[in-house]
Formats: sequence, C-alpha cells, structure tokens
Amino acid sequence: MTDPAVTAPMTLESRGSRWPSAKEVVLVLLGYLAITAWYWWPMVLEPDSIWSVGRDFFQNTWNLWWVDYALSAGEPLLQTDRLFHPQGTSLAFQTWSPATTLPAWGLMQLFDLSVGAAYTVMFLAAFPLSAMGAWLLARHLSGSASASFAAGVFFAFNPYHTAMVTQLNNVQFQWLPLAVLGLLLIAEGRGWGAVALAGVATALCGYVDWYQPVFVMTAALLLLPGTLRRAERLKDVGTWLRLGAAALLALVLVAPGLLPMVEILAAGEGPAGLDSPIRYAGEVQLLGMSPKGTAALAAWPVILGWLTLVLIAWTLFRAFRSVSAGWWLLALLAFVLMQGARLTVMGDETSIPMPMAVFDHFPGLAFIRVPHRFLLLLVLAMAGILACGLAALQQRKGTPVVLGAALLIAVEMQPAAPESVRPTPAVLYAMIADDSEDYAVLELPLDFRDGYSMYLQTLHGKALTGGYTSHLLPGALKGLRSDVMRALLPSKHDNDVLDLPEHLPVDVPALDEATLEAWRRELVLEKRVRFVVMRAGTDFQSGTPAAQPETLEERLRVALTPFRFNTEMNDLQRLARPRVAEFRSQLVADSEQAAALVRRLFGDPAPRLGGFETEVWDLRPVYARMSAEAEEGR
Repeated sequence: MTDPAVTAPMTLESRGSRWPSAKEVVLVLLGYLAITAWYWWPMVLEPDSIWSVGRDFFQNTWNLWWVDYALSAGEPLLQTDRLFHPQGTSLAFQTWSPATTLPAWGLMQLFDLSVGAAYTVMFLAAFPLSAMGAWLLARHLSGSASASFAAGVFFAFNPYHTAMVTQLNNVQFQWLPLAVLGLLLIAEGRGWGAVALAGVATALCGYVDWYQPVFVMTAALLLLPGTLRRAERLKDVGTWLRLGAAALLALVLVAPGLLPMVEILAAGEGPAGLDSPIRYAGEVQLLGMSPKGTAALAAWPVILGWLTLVLIAWTLFRAFRSVSAGWWLLALLAFVLMQGARLTVMGDETSIPMPMAVFDHFPGLAFIRVPHRFLLLLVLAMAGILACGLAALQQRKGTPVVLGAALLIAVEMQPAAPESVRPTPAVLYAMIADDSEDYAVLELPLDFRDGYSMYLQTLHGKALTGGYTSHLLPGALKGLRSDVMRALLPSKHDNDVLDLPEHLPVDVPALDEATLEAWRRELVLEKRVRFVVMRAGTDFQSGTPAAQPETLEERLRVALTPFRFNTEMNDLQRLARPRVAEFRSQLVADSEQAAALVRRLFGDPAPRLGGFETEVWDLRPVYARMSAEAEEGR
C-alpha cells in the first residue's frame, strides 16, 4: 500500500485527508489478527479453558453468566438474588461492562458458546479491535498507514493491556481512540457523521469503564484548542454546536446506565466507603511500576518498551514539530496523574502531593480511585506521538524501517504464553446443577471478594449467601449482620471497604441448644441454605512461589530487562497462583471458629459430596425435619 506520508509533505490538510482504502484496512486487520494469534495461541486453541485464578477473572466470568441467566429468565439485569441471598443486591455499580457482556451474550446465542468460550473470544477480540481503533486515529494524525500500524501495535499489545486477562470489563480499549478521532474530525470541520462517531464512541467508553469518558474529556481539553486554532474554527458557532451535540448524544446514550446509580446515591444507599480514597497506591511510581503482588520495580522502559521510548525520544529531539503540542501535554498530564495522591520513589511514599490528591474533594472525580488506570491515557498519547514520529522517520528512511520497528515493538512486548488452569471442584456442584429445586449454598470461608464461589455458581446456578461485587452496597450486607453470620465470618479480613460486618467471637462448645436451633432455622428456613461448603484449599495446582529479587543485581535485572525476557513481569498470572493459595490458607486459618460452629450446628460433613480439601454438609434432612415440625404445628 502507498502511504501519504511518503508521497506528500505532512501538513494539517494532507494528514488524514482521505479515508483508508479497503485494501489498507484488510492488510492492517490481518496484521493485528496475526499478532493476537501469536501472543495468545493457547487461548485460540482452548477457548473453553480457564486462564487465571484471580478473583476479577471469576467475577467477570460470572458477569457473562449473569447476563445470560437474567435475559433467559426475564429478570432485571441490574438486580439479583443470586448473590447475598435472600435479600439480593443491586448491580448498578457492578463492573459488568455492558459494552462487552451484551455482545458476548449475542455470540453465546448465535454460536452456542459456553460462558468460558465467550470470555476468551471477547478477550482476544479486544486486541485487534483496540489496535484498529488506534490505527484509525493515528492514521488521521500522521497520514501514514505503516507508521500508524506500529502505533496500533503499541497501543493494543503493550504489557498493561496484555496483563488484563482477569479484567474483561476493562480490556476493550478501542472506543477511546475512536471517540477522540470523532472530536478531532468535528474540530476540523467535518459534519454530523463525526458527531455520531464521537457521541456513540464516548457512550461506549462509559459502558466499558467509567474512567474512559473522563479520559475522553481530558484528551478533548488538551487536543481540541490547538486543532480548532489550526483549522481556524475557534470562533465558528457551527463547530461548537456540533461538539455540544456530540456531548449531548453521549449523555443521552449513557443515561440508562447512569441513572440507576444516581437513584441509589440519591437514596443514600451508595457503595460503602474505603479506608483510603486511593486504591493500589504505590503500584505506579516515578521510575516505574511495581504490580500488585510483586516486590520488584520494573522501570518504565520495561512497561512501555525500550524501543518505543527510544522512538519517542527521537521524535522529541528530531521531529518535534511533527507532533501537535497537545499530545505532548496529554502524555505529561497522564504520567503525573498516574502517580496517585503522593509521589512514590523506589517504593517509598514521599510527602510530595500530586494532583490526584484533590480528586476526593470533587463529587464528579471522587470515583477515580485507581491511579494506574491513567496508563491507558498515557499509552493513547504515546501512540499518537509514535505515529507522527514514525511518519517523519518514514519520510527519511522509508517504509521498511517503520514496518521493522512495528515488528520489533511486537517482539519486545510479547508476554509469556498463557497456561490454562484446570480446577477440580467438589462433586456437589455437578449434583445440584441437575436439581430443579432452587435454594442457597453457604460457601465458607466467607470472603467479601470470593470470586471463585461465583465461578462455581456459573456451574450450578443456585443462590449464594455471600458474593463479590465491585462496589458493596449496604443493602447487600444486611443478611450478613445477624449473629450467626457474623460468627461464621473469619476473625480477620483483608479488605479496604469500611463498615463491613464484624466477626462475632463465640464460645462454640458453650452454645445452648436454643441458640443453636434458632441459628439453624435462620440458615435453613430464612436463608434457604441446603448445603454448606468449607473449602480448605484451592481446587487447582498452585505451583511454587517465585523467589523475590533481593540483591541489587537481581533488582536491576528485573528493573531493566526488556519485557519479553523479564520472567518476573511477563507472566503475572502464573506468579499469582501461589499467592492465591497462600491467601486461601490464611483465610481458612482465620475461619476455625466457623468450621467448629458448622460442626456443632449440623454434625459431620456428608460423605462423597466434597473433594480433596472440601467438606460439604447436606442440610436437606434438617430442612425436612423443620418443615415437618412446622406442618405439625399448623
């Protein structure tokens, strides 16, 4: 294909002056599909497999199951009694990402996909789609299809994005560059088609993740003034009306998802507060990142790519004028916001305040609590800069050099091949899946972030007395505040959510029969529990914990080794498995009272329903006795 960047000087008028040809689109899409298959080939071959043991992976799997369950049963999508049974909970604040789950549901219906296969398909699709979105924006900026191809590789296949195996709700990046492209087209004088693109894409950003519309607005504030000035449209009323129309369209489209949250907040029943307004502080630092669960710091060239940063440095010093100032400012602002409320250097939080410290004081920004999310805004800005810089390099060195750079970027950012996980759940779950009666399962230890129990629910469909939602609502916790439920809670919990039900210490051997019978009735009759499950371990092979780098040499190796060869950074899912097992072991140790209480309430566990480290209590005989007593009383 012929690039405008090679055949003509790059000016505002020539950049993106024609839409890409069908041949360009097909070739570029094939390239991105090839990289996706190269990176994730085990997933392509085993779409039904499980690829993570992270709680968010299981929660997002549950999201797909819930959409299918609710739509099939005619139940409201934003209210469920399958979690926190029997009172249930609103899902208005759940990160169920309708821009992902609804298309996945459509694929499940059309192609009879399982929940696991739908998850894999939507995860894999995010990479070529995100790359194409970035390519369209970059091509408009640079005029070069080849330079934009490299920018799309960086935007979609960077380590921040490929690490989102657990976060199907966040992995769809494509709407952000398309929303920015629509706004730029409006500022340059394009018509109502650009308005539709900007409005629809911004709304879809909101239906992926509420952070993304904030990123769109941030990009607009920094990019539109310069674009309007260069296009001589700063005072053009029609342009401003079209920008306003795009914002109004986005607001109207996103209103169905926004209004239920507003209603809950207005009723004073919003999500519980947190210990700190900033979550995961310290993951992003001045010099690099220390992902959660790792003790090592990876310098920014590892996370963003050595070659990418070299090319951006070349652009800064040799082709600075090829990039609009707004893109440099956007990159700088994103980097500053990533630092959180206070600057962290080499693992030590300093007293230096950063701009994000004021977010908690503004109602519209208070929900922005995770600094590393601004990495998406940074990689967007870097992709724009990279495209323009490579277009300038293409004019000097030719297309093969630019395509070679795209290939090297892909090679450097390649993660380790994913390994599937094969859990072996207890026999119980297959049995109750075939039971037409509806009732609840009490999973122990009780954990407010127990995503795995929600995954098991996708296999059996019965209600759970607990659950894990992205934002815990007070109404969901009412059923966990009774004496028996508090007595079943672990003695400690690793959770930053405030006002959770507190553990109730009891002398289990000293409990009188009247109390025990009252607690049995609450569990069996009021909460409709028919089975209690105590999982003392994980249902999968956890592996051996990785040795943490201790010497200066080891730390420097982790900090500087390119991502593809950096075993401490390019396979975080494998490294997480021992940590999950360790967390489970501690949770079980903190739930000794719960195990003793269940034995006091219901005797020994049922044989043949559990597993290697799983005990199951069958409460159906208890329910039959209580039902018979109630019938005799009438």
